[in-house]
Amino acid sequence: MYCRSLGIPMVVWIDDMLGMTERRCRAASDENQFQSALRAMVAVSIILFKAGYFLGLPKCKLIPERVMTYLGIECDSIRSKFSVPEERILKYVPLLQGLVARKCLSFSEMERIVGKLVSLECAVPAGMWYTNEQYAAMRAAGV
Repeated sequence: MYCRSLGIPMVVWIDDMLGMTERRCRAASDENQFQSALRAMVAVSIILFKAGYFLGLPKCKLIPERVMTYLGIECDSIRSKFSVPEERILKYVPLLQGLVARKCLSFSEMERIVGKLVSLECAVPAGMWYTNEQYAAMRAAGV
């Protein structure tokens, strides 16, 4: 994305974007980082508008936040970590417990579970080892 060439780190997934403080301001004071994030937000908004994007303002978070949820993952810039929100854990645990009790799964059930687990990989890095094993099992089964 063009914004990265301007020193504005961006995470983009299809039409969801997360912009961050300019690289040159990472070690600055909290106030300077906040101002940098505001400048980055304005620059990215102008660039996107001129490129023909329409921003769904009710869904946008235009005031910089230190902790926010992006694509279902909690991004915490204070502690420099990604985590899975509690409500998401409470949603997945019963689903996984129900699968443990079963002797076999259909391909679509396995695919659905793997997809959900893959979406957590940035917050649970070791999870990719398990999803890789699940994909290998599906390949070995000829699916």
